[in-house]
Parts: sequence; structure tokens; C-alpha cells
Amino acid sequence: MKKFSISLILVSLGLNAQAMTWQEAETRLYSSNKELQSLEAQLKAQDMRTKSSLSLFLPDINAKGGYQDEQTREDMYQGYVGYLEGQWNLFNGGADSARRTTLKLEQRILDLELQRKKKILRRQLAEVYYGLWVQDESLRLWKEKQDLLVQQRGMAKKKINAGLSSNVDGLEIDLEENMAEAEVESFKHTKERLWADLSSLVPDFSGETVVNTQDLPPAPLFPQESAESLTQKSSLLVQSQLIEEQARQVRKERVAELIPTIDLTTSYGRITPEYSNPLAGNESKVAVLATWNLFSGGKNVNNFRAARLEVESKTRAAEHESRRVYAAITSLRSQYMEKDHLRGLLKKREKFAKSYYDLTLSEYRRGIKNSADLASATRGLYDTRQKLISIGTEIALLSFKLDELM
Repeated sequence: MKKFSISLILVSLGLNAQAMTWQEAETRLYSSNKELQSLEAQLKAQDMRTKSSLSLFLPDINAKGGYQDEQTREDMYQGYVGYLEGQWNLFNGGADSARRTTLKLEQRILDLELQRKKKILRRQLAEVYYGLWVQDESLRLWKEKQDLLVQQRGMAKKKINAGLSSNVDGLEIDLEENMAEAEVESFKHTKERLWADLSSLVPDFSGETVVNTQDLPPAPLFPQESAESLTQKSSLLVQSQLIEEQARQVRKERVAELIPTIDLTTSYGRITPEYSNPLAGNESKVAVLATWNLFSGGKNVNNFRAARLEVESKTRAAEHESRRVYAAITSLRSQYMEKDHLRGLLKKREKFAKSYYDLTLSEYRRGIKNSADLASATRGLYDTRQKLISIGTEIALLSFKLDELM
């Protein structure tokens, strides 16, 4: 179907502009969206935190030096110290492993959030593009209908002049033209609203730049899999499951706080305080020590209880998200099938409406049908074509909405 150029709408609004393709608009959308930039920065920061968690499995080595006053039962030591000290955790109940896993999960969660935000923005931009296309196609239909009304006015004028009809024929056409003019005004107002929507999506968009509706974004294929299968693949459900697993890892960290830790420590240098040169010391110390926190004011126990409750909360949230996503997918599938079936019926109706219009026009010329019949046939034909344009757009946007859940 030949598409009417958007430039005609622009001329009617007194605007001249260069067209912006879908790829250009999508690129500008992603590069200018502040929320997307914030998520990207968070993801980079989380990647750094995840990489730094490797240090949890490596020893700490420190250089220590200064003045120290040490008193024991047998002697007193005062002076300077300076030594190297190393510490390597041998066992902490899996706290380090759980911590690193938690950070990795957080990175995956942020990545899913980033990808989902892109899909949301893409769907919103597609709604604008398809909305603009609908306005183009609607205006094309209006121009086509206007040409038919001009022809019908010529036929009505001849019949009136010949005394075969009254001024009712002319009034019927006047009514149709008046309705068409009202529709064009509605197209213009809708167009302005869509421009405003585009400006909110792409902040650097200007009124001198418009979109090229000849370059519609390809709608994602609507999958034929079952709703259950699609639900399990949904990024929203995967994200909620990752959050649940993250809570389980935090619980492991809290359990580790309740059991002893074992560390290997070693020191070398001037360990005993003396006033002589601390750099001349050659003392050393090696120890394997177990540490068990016996009292923390209930902090560790309460942290564990809170972590356990958090796991229960996230588990229920994941179950709720599964049901919600399943319901959303089922609803979208139902709408898609309904509208696709309706589109098939409208295509058949369009053929019948065209045949009916041709027959009515022929009988009008022969004086069998009157002007009301012809107006009704014209309106029926173009209303059906308008519905076909709208239903096609609605079906495409349903695919974008489902893709947003994946």
C-alpha cells in the first residue's frame, strides 16, 4: 500500500524538516536518556566491585611502624617497632564465597534492569513511530476520500441541474466533507501530541526534526510457545529469582558470623618495642588463630533472623512475579489472537465494502440509489480501511509489549 508522505502534514502545519530514521531516533534515545546512563554507570561500578571481591580470597600484607608501650607480667617494653604483617583467612564459614556470589548476582540483576529499560524505551519510541504512521495513512485515506467526494459532487450537480435530484445530494456531500475536515483537525492535534511524546523521549529532539514513517521499526515476532514456557524465560521472573538467590547468599554470610573463623598470621621485623633502630630487627612470628565472637549485643543473631525473613519475603515475591508475568503474557496472547482474527475479518469486510461501493456508485449514476446510499457506502468503505490501519498498529505494538517482558 502506497504510503502518504509525512511532508504533507508538515506543510499543513507550516513546518519544513528533514526526516529522522528509526535507527537514528533509537540511537539518540539511548544516548540521551539519563536513567539509562545512570544504570550503565551503576553496572560499571558493580563490575568493579565484583572484580575487587577476588581480594577476599588473597592474603593481606601490611607494613606497620611506630611507637609502642607494652607491659607484661614479667617485663615492660617501650620503643619503636617496624615490621611486615600478613594475614590470610583459612576458614570463615563460606562468608567470602557468599559475598562474591552476592556481588555477581547484583551485577546480573543490574544488567537485566538495563536491558529491560532499553526495551521499555524502544517500545515507547515504537508507539510514537506507529502513531505517526497511522496519522500518515489516515491522511492518505482522507485525501483519497476527498477525491471521491469531488467526483460525487460533480455527479450530484449534474443530476440536480437535470432535475433528477434535489439539493439533498449536495448536502450529503457537504456533511461528508465536514466530517472529513474534523478528522483532519484531529490528525493534526494527535500529531502535535506525538511530537511532544517524542520530545520527552529524546530531549535533544527539535521541532525542525521529524521522523520518517516510511522506516517503521520491525515488530518482534510474536512467539508461539506456551504461556508457561514464556513465563520461565521472562527477564522479570529471572530477575526476581536472582534477587531471591541473592537473599539466600546474604543469609549464608549471616550464618558465617555465628561460627569461628581461622586465620594464618605472620610478622617479620622489629616486633618487640626498642629504642634502637627498628629497621635492624629480624624477629618473626607465625600463628594460626581461631576467633569466635562470644558477644555482640545480639547483632549477629538479629542479622541472621532478618536475613532469614528476607529470604522468605523474596521467595514470595518471586512466586507473585511468576503469577503476574504469566497473567500478563496470557493477556497479551489473548489480545493478539483476538486482534489478528479481527484483522482477517476486516480484510474480508474491506473487499465486500469495496464491491458494495462500486455497485452503489453504479446504481447511483443510473438513479436507482440515492445520495444517502452512496454516502453510507463511501463511509463504510473508508471506515473499514481506517480500522485496518489501526488494528495493524495495535498488533505490532502488542509484540513490542511482549518483548518487553522477555
